Amino acid sequence: PSAINEPAASVFSVYPNPSVTGVYNVNLPQATQITVYSQTVKIVYQNSLPKGNSTINLEGIAAGVYYLKTANGLNYKLLKL
Repeated sequence: PSAINEPAASVFSVYPNPSVTGVYNVNLPQATQITVYSQTVKIVYQNSLPKGNSTINLEGIAAGVYYLKTANGLNYKLLKL
């Protein structure tokens, strides 16, 4: 059997995860809008970010697990605060 690989252009990274401070580094292969949702699907952060490295600040948001989604809707990451 062969593995299914994501195309390189769709891969992005978020670190550190979990974050102690609520500040995350996001590395995107292309400029896009990102949205962070709570487990109850409430939007807690939304912003357009450029290609490359950016920082998002979720300080002040309650500890928990959040979902980060890119604008194309195909890529998700779990964030832990």
